[in-house]
Amino acid sequence: MSQLTIELSSFSSRSKCKFLNSSSFVKLSETCAIVGQNGWYDTMNGDLNQTSFYMNDWNKIHEFRGKSIHEIIRLSKSLAQVAADSIKRDVQLAVSQGFKEIVIATHVPPFVECCFHKGKKTDAGTLPWYSSGLMGNALADVASENRDVDFKVFCGHTHSPSSVQIFENMNVSVSRAEYGHPSYNVVNTSK
Repeated sequence: MSQLTIELSSFSSRSKCKFLNSSSFVKLSETCAIVGQNGWYDTMNGDLNQTSFYMNDWNKIHEFRGKSIHEIIRLSKSLAQVAADSIKRDVQLAVSQGFKEIVIATHVPPFVECCFHKGKKTDAGTLPWYSSGLMGNALADVASENRDVDFKVFCGHTHSPSSVQIFENMNVSVSRAEYGHPSYNVVNTSK
């Protein structure tokens, strides 16, 4: 666990501001809860052999600095698996508490269908670093197992916005962002 994650979790436990990694879910209303994880790309989608660029993450994120591409792939998959397992567990807990609308926040888009880069569908060489197949699989499972629950997934990372109805009960919205200038979505929890 990174030092930043430890510090954010500690701050979250002492304040009304919540770092979603540090709690299973947060109640937003009588019927709506939010679940969240950092989320990571996992190189499961696309084609690594077509990747021809260098991610800023590999310099900016402490855990990746100085690592070989093989070490980055291994670490990314490990972090993505932990996030996907956590989301699945936390969503199931929220559903068991009777919530019928669940907002899911994660960083990397969980489905290829919502991945765009500069307004175009993300190409095969970019997809390994702009999507999370493990998170997508976990979310597909919870959507399938809970057809009476409405899921709204919010993420970013690709720098191009999209909104896709992935399943009848799951919509994924990707926000546009630039380094140092994040965007956000307002979530209406009243039906």
